[in-house]
Amino acid sequence: MAYFKNFILVFLLIFLFSCQSNIKTPKIERSFQDKNVPIVITLIHSTMPHSAGGVHVYVNFVNTSYKTINYVTFYVTPYDNVGNVAPSTIGRKTTTPLKDTGPYRIGEGNASQYWTIMGPMQQSDGYWKNVWYNHAIRCIKIDKVLIEYSDGTETEIHKGDVYRILDVGVRNLCP
Repeated sequence: MAYFKNFILVFLLIFLFSCQSNIKTPKIERSFQDKNVPIVITLIHSTMPHSAGGVHVYVNFVNTSYKTINYVTFYVTPYDNVGNVAPSTIGRKTTTPLKDTGPYRIGEGNASQYWTIMGPMQQSDGYWKNVWYNHAIRCIKIDKVLIEYSDGTETEIHKGDVYRILDVGVRNLCP
């Protein structure tokens, strides 16, 4: 019986300590030293349209600046299979600002997890529901990122520079 209890204890400890709150890739580690990379985007994803045509968006990031971030706004545009902008059938909106509220200190991000007795919980999930309604939407691109810091300063990253803040393997491309 003692062996069984020890086995369970060791298993739980290994399980808990193997789950890290922020996965640090080489790009994220290097970005802590680069002042031109205030955040690293670790995920850009849109869902396929559901039965009503609604498309959900996920954008996850990690703060690599030495300032606390209050807000990050991603300006995102949807595209169809051929690479044409696919406006929402409701309101005809295309580029849409998706605002994430912090605060996020260095090394934190909107995909950070914390553990409760019930398992992992998201601090903020970088998820926006039904951003557009259009059955033709197949992918998204980030056109601009606006970062607002707690000291009142802002950083704006434009379309041509978004690639600098993408993690390894993350693409900001559509056909």
